[in-house]
Amino acid sequence: GLTVNDIPTTETQIETALTEYFLSREPYIFGLSLAPRKDRISVTEVTAVVSDVVNANGGVFNNCIVKYGATVVTVYNLVSGEKAKFGVLL
Repeated sequence: GLTVNDIPTTETQIETALTEYFLSREPYIFGLSLAPRKDRISVTEVTAVVSDVVNANGGVFNNCIVKYGATVVTVYNLVSGEKAKFGVLL
């Protein structure tokens, strides 16, 4: 759950931050891609993005879950030709 004074505004800010995070992810192409690698999506990084927004709004939350389709994942590596996209905030 999310506890914050202005839930609608905070949720919008979270969605914006997560959209930017996912759009910044890209497959790693050896010899072409520059460091740092951006092919990994992890629940730790997603939680950090959410935490930054929630903390800026003086709130707290209890967890984040990342899914690929219907499967819960802790880490996902993009493969060649694959792009990440933020889906739904629940």
